[in-house]
Amino acid sequence: MTKICIPIKTNSLEILEQKMKEYSSISDVIEIWLGEFFPHDLQENYEEAEKIIEKIFQYKKENNNIPLLFTVKDEKEQGNFSGNIKDKKALIRMLALKKAEYIDIDYEFDEENNYAFFEELKRTKDIQNLHFQLILSAHFFEGTPSFPSLKNRVQLMQNRGANICKIAAMPKDNKDLLTIIRLAENLERKNIKYIAISMGKIGKISRVLTPLMGGEMMFAPQEKNESSASGQLDIGELKQCLKIFQ
Repeated sequence: MTKICIPIKTNSLEILEQKMKEYSSISDVIEIWLGEFFPHDLQENYEEAEKIIEKIFQYKKENNNIPLLFTVKDEKEQGNFSGNIKDKKALIRMLALKKAEYIDIDYEFDEENNYAFFEELKRTKDIQNLHFQLILSAHFFEGTPSFPSLKNRVQLMQNRGANICKIAAMPKDNKDLLTIIRLAENLERKNIKYIAISMGKIGKISRVLTPLMGGEMMFAPQEKNESSASGQLDIGELKQCLKIFQ
């Protein structure tokens, strides 16, 4: 059954703690935009990052161990993280070892060495007997690639060890929306775990259809003004829509 994930986009631990307490009883997963805490280079001083991550997992424990999805989004993905690749890898390693349930990474964030880091994560997962789900994602804010192009990207994600393949694209018309729906059907038929989203107003229906078609997760803020992406339904709207059709 599709999980509903509430995103939290804040750089305040106090606000994060409050929202985790509030959301832990109404959502299946909470998404933490970890990069919001680091709008600067870490400069190899990772003690601050370790303390913040430790606090977040403390809040998790205090709130029924609600599953957490961590993402470290930079400007390209409409986030505020501005550290370098080394910083991002360090944060992801910390999250893996802290036993995060989900880690979301841009599938080509390290263009110079696309495979080595993903292979390292797989080895760490096997050796440490960790169970995090690696979400490799591709976001297209300027338009929707063709169906063959999206299938190729999903194949690359699988080659890099994705447990869940995430595609989010902005549609220009209903044809683009149908491309995402077609992709969802294709991935479900092939038993590939996926998250497929058509963004914006045109794509809103995809946030109901792709979960019903077998998508792993959908994102929905508690309130509209807390949206982390264009076209998100709030959690009440999404639950009501899914209830009607399930």
